[in-house]
Formats: sequence, structure tokens, C-alpha cells
Amino acid sequence: MRSLVCIVIVTWVIAIHTSAGIASPQSWEKSAADCGLVSNEIALLKANRILVSNDTYRQIFEVYTATERPFFITSDSLLNAYHVLFEETILRLETSQARQLPNTLNEVLKTLELQSVEIEGKPKVMEAAKMRARLMLGIALRLIDDSFRFHEVELDAILDAEVAKIQGAEIVESPAAWMGEMRPVLETIDYTRFKPRGFYDKSDRLRRYFRAVAWLQAIPFRIDDDEQLVAIFLLGAAAGEVKNIEKAWDPYKSFLGLKDDWDLIDATRIASKNKRQIESGDFPEIRHTLLLEAKVQNRRPLINDQDRYPPQQQLADPTYVAEANFRIKSAYRTPAAILFTRTTNPGRDLPNSLEVAISLGSGFARNTLERLEPDPELARTILDCQRYFDGDSLYFSYLSALRTLVDEPVKDAPDFMHTEAWEIKSCNTILGGWAQLSHTWILQAKQSMTERGLSDESPIGFVEPDPEFFSKMADLADATLSILNEAGDLTTSDLSFADNLRHLAALVEGSERMDDLKEKFSKSTMYENCDMREEMFFIKDSLPTVVNADVKCYLRQRAQDFIDRATAIENGDSNSVDAWRSKVFEIKEGWKSLSEISRQLEAIARKQLAGENLNSVESGFLKAYGKQIARLMFYDESTSAFPRDDAPRIADVHTGQSAEEFLHVGVGRPRKFYVLYPWREDTVLCAGAIMPFHEFADTQRHTDESWFRKLDEDHQ
Repeated sequence: MRSLVCIVIVTWVIAIHTSAGIASPQSWEKSAADCGLVSNEIALLKANRILVSNDTYRQIFEVYTATERPFFITSDSLLNAYHVLFEETILRLETSQARQLPNTLNEVLKTLELQSVEIEGKPKVMEAAKMRARLMLGIALRLIDDSFRFHEVELDAILDAEVAKIQGAEIVESPAAWMGEMRPVLETIDYTRFKPRGFYDKSDRLRRYFRAVAWLQAIPFRIDDDEQLVAIFLLGAAAGEVKNIEKAWDPYKSFLGLKDDWDLIDATRIASKNKRQIESGDFPEIRHTLLLEAKVQNRRPLINDQDRYPPQQQLADPTYVAEANFRIKSAYRTPAAILFTRTTNPGRDLPNSLEVAISLGSGFARNTLERLEPDPELARTILDCQRYFDGDSLYFSYLSALRTLVDEPVKDAPDFMHTEAWEIKSCNTILGGWAQLSHTWILQAKQSMTERGLSDESPIGFVEPDPEFFSKMADLADATLSILNEAGDLTTSDLSFADNLRHLAALVEGSERMDDLKEKFSKSTMYENCDMREEMFFIKDSLPTVVNADVKCYLRQRAQDFIDRATAIENGDSNSVDAWRSKVFEIKEGWKSLSEISRQLEAIARKQLAGENLNSVESGFLKAYGKQIARLMFYDESTSAFPRDDAPRIADVHTGQSAEEFLHVGVGRPRKFYVLYPWREDTVLCAGAIMPFHEFADTQRHTDESWFRKLDEDHQ
């Protein structure tokens, strides 16, 4: 495993044998010894002023809800809370998309079936194009609904074959005959890309949605092929008849920015504009217009996501990726994917995540990569791609916040911020943040692929002294809330919750063993609702404490409890409704809270940099910080004491040649982090936590579940 924690910072990570106690500002060495640190460990802490231990936690907030004081609030802790809240937000939006997609596809297909467009002198082209268009939609619909059929022997046989390969997600092979000539754009289809990952692997509905969207993103429609060009225009014309399709087809523009390919909505616009040329078969004129638009508006793809040989133009221009093409759904551009497209080639099959840190301004990452790969051309390419790390969407606002972590320390910054160890910590933090963001956007962001060859008392705690970072995080939370205010209601109604309780009761009552229940939960769409997940996790986590002989009885009783609660809510029982509503976590309220927490951390960081005492309100805020971020991460007073072991995240971000190897980035379990904070005339030993970043290549695409197993195996 190539890991920033395991390779780059070997001397930074050392084992701590016991948890830290309350630090004494008069003798931090004594506090360190009380923690179980031995002489050489204390020497390292003294030299570097910071230390990462091998002590791990299930959730990062545990460090800050413990009784030990003082603590050190890291940027990692706020970022981790941000990502949990952000991923839940996107999960809810994607759940809504998953419900809407089959209806939208059915409407487009219905309109397509009724089309009577003719092309002068090219009936065979028209016939083949319509079949291609129908199959592309039909395969997506079958992936969502097993009962979908054309009731035409030839087409249904193609559906069966293609869907089996997509669901298998194991092979890489040339396009099927019905797709016709796909070269040079598509040499082979990497079916492993259709394996559901991230939160999409948590319920059957989301797994189906993932495969359908990934399919619609995967197959290009070349503009230099008559059949493919007509097919996408037929789809575009049909989509133009569907009400409100544009908003449903491009829901994440404010979040991610630009799409990398022309999609169905572009096809609608272009088909309408060129209707006369299409019907007359004047394809050369259409191609000329499209190529001109692609050049003027810079609409050529910047990210290669196909297993193919590079186009001839790339031999002369290394920044050239491919000619403009259409996808029914286009994935969005991300700067790292553009960067990795530029920095990989047959001689360098996989990129290095340090490239991302370099692009965000990390001098440590630049120096480290230059030692690992002393290639001036690589360095120039990374420098040239820095321009792609600036933009207008929330994604770029987030990157801007990360960038502050590797800026020059602010005036009066503590001495530990001027050490190489702190540079390493900051590099780890921004890469860990990027990895968590990649996990959220595993489906909607386009993945790159290598082409073939060719005071008198110390304060209760301290805040990481980077006020600008916390300011930008507050701005990011405010911007997210502004976008969500236009997205509609993201909450669950009382009656919907009652319906879910009855559904959960049915699942629980019919189970006799824990394994049965786990399997049912994995297939249930209730995972999509965080309020129901709490109920599901509670049952599953409590089962090991139940004697086997009593499991069935216990589950039956739990099922009856759910039914009784549902009935009370449906009947308007005020106590039951109030109890339910008190547990509901409003997503929008979460973003307001994140903004307020970030502003407060900014203010405290500024005061501590100036050596000012905190008032009672600020001290109370620090004392409650752990509980506040636990709430953002969907833990209340009772559940935060027994958090789930699900903090690690993994995402594959680049595909090697012929899909033989995949680059993964992720975070592991939170680790305890020690800081010697200079306060007045004393030095205070503080405890905090970081999210360790990992990078590795493997021959399979990992899910969160397999990543957990790998982490545990590596620590045995």
C-alpha cells in the first residue's frame, strides 16, 4: 500500500501506549510521561512539537467528548464533520434523483418510440440509430427495473447480455456488435466501472441507480459517425418533449461546475437548431458547426475515461484528449481528474496523490514528489494544471479552504507551525479532505484513465491557528445552504416516518438470525433515510448482546414497538410526534450550525494567536465542541457514547491501462494527535485527532466494506 502515513511520514507516526491525561502547562514532559510516552518518543515530540500516535477512534469527535483536557481542535475534525454532513446531503439529493430517473427515462423512451423522423436517402442509418437510442435507454431502465422488456426478441436478447455484464462488473472487452464501430474513441468497455461504490452500495435502489447512471455516462456518441450522431439527436429531440428535464439532468452544476462532455440537454438544443440539416442528411455541415462550437467554447473533453489509443491530434498536442462527443449523461469535470489525465501515460500508468497537494500549494508535497520522481516535465505539467484548481462552484470553494492550510503561517503563529512536521500534517489533511470529497462524488465526477501506449491557567483547549481556513469553511457552509434552499424540502414527514417504521417492523419481524437481518438491511431502501438508519443500526448493534435462543422473540418485540410508535404518530399522539420530531436532524439546520461553529472557531483562533483569554461563552463552546460536531455527524447525546466504526472511506480516482489496476485514495480511522502549544510562558501538551490519508493501487475496485477488511488485515 502506498500511503502518505506509511511512507512519507515514517518518523512522524509513532505508537503511543496509553491515552493522554490532562496536560500540565508547568511540565509538559511529566504529562507526556504520564501518557505512557518513553524517552525517545518525548524527544521526538520535543523536536517536532507535534506527534501522531497509533491510537485510533471510531469517530473523530470522541477525542473532544473525552474528559481529558486540554485538547487541540484540528482542521481535520471540522473537515470530517463537514464531509459526513455533506455526504448525507448529497445522499438525499441522489435518493430523490433515483426516484425520478426511471420516470424521466420512460418518458423519453415513449416519445422516442413515437418519433417519425426521416433522413433523405439514408433509411438504414435512421433505423440503426433509432435502435441504438432505444437500447441505450432500455438497458438503463432494465438496470433499474428487472421487469423492463421491449418484447422484441432481438432487443431483449441484447438487454439480457449487456445487463449481465454490467451487473457482473468484472470484465473488460470490446464493444458489442450492436454498438457498431466505436474506435478510436472506445477501444474496450471497462465493465468494472459499473460496480457500485461509496454510499451507493448501501441499498438496492441506490445500487441500481448507480449502474444506470454509470451506463448512461460511459458510452460516447461520436460526431464523426452518422449513426451515432443521429442516435443522440433522436434522443435529444425526444428529451425536448419532456417537461422540466433540464433541471433533473444537470442537478449538480452549482456543486461541481462544468460537465466534461455534451449530454442529452445539449443534444436537445443542437438537434432543434439543426433540424433541417439532420432531415436532409447534411452531416458534414453539422459536424463543421459542432467542431467550431467545441473550439470556440472549449467544449472538448479534458478528461479521458476510456480504455483506448490516443487520437492522432494528441501526438502533436499533449493537452488534447479527444474530439467533442456526446454522452446521454455527462459526468462533471474535477481538477484532479484533468491533472491525472495529463500526468499519466504508458510509461507512468498511475498518478500520485501528491500531485493534488502540489496543485493546492504544498511545498512539502512538491519536494517529496521531486525526490520520488525527479522528472522536470512532470513538474511542468503539474504547474500548468494548477489553473484547473480555480472555479466558481462549491467544489472550488472547498479547494480554496484546503489551500489555506498550506499557506504561510499567520503572524504570531506558534512555533510548531514552522516545522516540517506541521507541513506534513497539513499535506495529510488536504489529501484526506480531497479523498473524502472523492468518495461523495464517486458517481457524478468523471474519473480519469491512462491511455494505451502510445491564561494563569491554560485554556480548556486550543484551536488550530489558521483563522482563514475556518472563515472559508463558514463561507462554504453558507453557500451550500443557499443552494439547498432552492433544492426543496429534504426532510421526512411524520406520516412518511410512520410508514418507514411499519416497513422496518416487517423486516425485523420476519428475521430469526442476525445474518438474515443484515442481508435484509443491505437491500432495504430505508438506508437512504438517516433517521431510519439510526433505528437499523441500533437493532443490528444490539443483537450480539441477545442470547441466540431469544433473538426471534427480541425481534418480534422490537417489531411491535415500531408498529405501536407508527400508530401513535398516525393518530396524532402529541407525545409520540414530539419525540419523533426531537430526533429528526434537519439538513439545512446542520449547515447553519456548521457555519456558526466555523465562525466561532475563527474568532477563537484569532484571540489565541493574540494571546488573549477566552470568555466564559467561548470556553463553554470549546467544552461542547465534541458534542456539536457529533450532532453534525448524526449522533445525539445517547448514541455518541457508542459510535459506529464507519469513519474510513475509500474511492478509486484513476484507472490504469486496460483497467488492470486502479488508484485508490481514502482515509482510515481517526488517530490521536499531540501538540505542544506555546501559551504565555508555558508549553501545554494538547490532544486532538487527524484523519490519516491513504493511497494505494490494486487490481480490484474497492468498496467501503472491502476497505474496512483491508485496514484490519494490514493491522494484524
